[in-house]
Amino acid sequence: MVVCAPVAYASPSYTISGGCFFDTSSQAPVTNGDYVGGIGDLSVTQDKATQLPVSATVSCKIAINGLDGPIFSSSDIAPGVQVGADQVSFTASDTDVVQLCQKVEYNGLNGFETDPWDCQAQTTLPFPPPVVYDAINDLMRTLEPLTCATFAGLAGDYGGVIIESDGDVIVSALGNEPINDCPPYGA
Repeated sequence: MVVCAPVAYASPSYTISGGCFFDTSSQAPVTNGDYVGGIGDLSVTQDKATQLPVSATVSCKIAINGLDGPIFSSSDIAPGVQVGADQVSFTASDTDVVQLCQKVEYNGLNGFETDPWDCQAQTTLPFPPPVVYDAINDLMRTLEPLTCATFAGLAGDYGGVIIESDGDVIVSALGNEPINDCPPYGA
């Protein structure tokens, strides 16, 4: 099961590109029917009027039959950039309704604003979905001069998100390919 949450609600003053995702699978003999995998966030937040970065905390949760399940939150690793991932597990049957929910708390020039929890029904997609992969690539190409320099200055392991010294960003739950690849490419 793989899900990405599109944002249905947007604050009046701020925008978010990207957002929450989770990728889980159930291997009954190994996990006793539990779903195990990763949950996380990859997003950029901006002021609608100025397009300047805005600090935010993005919270992601899995809801099963309308009841809250695991919750994960990520905050800025650089101004207006939220990245993070963690392991997740939950129990659900084939007839349960599993949703990925997202809430964003912005703290910008127009003050503090919070989007309400926005929950989307589960969807099985190739991961990452092509449209998300394309959007992330387009966003990263546009922001590359800023993001590579910023990420390079933040090199380290952030609990499942690894930032390499050249600015490459790898989300362990998604594999070994960088989600942000800085020059020299493929290194």
